[in-house]
Amino acid sequence: LHIALERVARLMALAGKAVVLYGLKREELNGSRGTAIRFDTSRGRYAVKLDSGGETTMAIRPDNLQEAEVEAEVEDVTKLTAMSAEELGIELLECARYGEELELQQLLEARASVNFTDDSGNTSLHRAAANGHVGV
Repeated sequence: LHIALERVARLMALAGKAVVLYGLKREELNGSRGTAIRFDTSRGRYAVKLDSGGETTMAIRPDNLQEAEVEAEVEDVTKLTAMSAEELGIELLECARYGEELELQQLLEARASVNFTDDSGNTSLHRAAANGHVGV
């Protein structure tokens, strides 16, 4: 039962995420990007809405999907150095909330305080953990 639950959790992990298709017989689709909408347990496939395909969804096996790397918006370093300590702290809190690891690294290099808190006393670590961003 435990192994079955782990498999279901792995299968459900792509739901709502950006994905890339690969290993398909329809070679023209390989490399296409889209969003895994939901996992259909009865069919064993994800409903995937392709970025280039209008409103149509395709049923794709999990083995033919890979989570797409989201291109992060890189902050301009000169912009960061011009920010106040409070502005850096607020930005750090938001990046942690959304799991934006590259931006977090840049903010820390710009001397954003890891001890900066929001109005409720939460630090960036609290926000990252509350939103499931274990990599942060």
